[in-house]
Amino acid sequence: MKVDYWQNFTCCSATYIQNMADYHNLIYYRDPGGLYVNLYVPSEVAWAGPQGELRVVQQKDYPVTGASNLTIEAAPGALLPIKFRVPGWSRGMSIRVNGADTGTACTPGEWAAVSRTWRASDRIEGRIPLDFRMNCPRRRWSSIAG
Repeated sequence: MKVDYWQNFTCCSATYIQNMADYHNLIYYRDPGGLYVNLYVPSEVAWAGPQGELRVVQQKDYPVTGASNLTIEAAPGALLPIKFRVPGWSRGMSIRVNGADTGTACTPGEWAAVSRTWRASDRIEGRIPLDFRMNCPRRRWSSIAG
């Protein structure tokens, strides 16, 4: 069990509670051109963008199956990109829409964008392979599996 001693300040003892309360603010981002999916957690977002409202529900099986599923509940009926954070440690992430591979480049450490005219009931599946890896303090990244 972790015990915080309030009389001995560490960087996290004062900000930990605030961080936990702010996590929901980090799931989605937006700019005038689109919506960004930053965290893969069960959630909902309604965004009134310049073209109209986009409403998305995210359900996840990650990390059990390596997939996070998003369902479009309302769409503006205009071309709109949805961008997905590709974790820097990931290899082989893929994005499917309505069961079809999008062919979207998923470069680790960057955003993968899928632009289309979304419709209500569209399903997006982001899949991040669950490769075994080890982070070594002297090496930036190494893979045990190959």
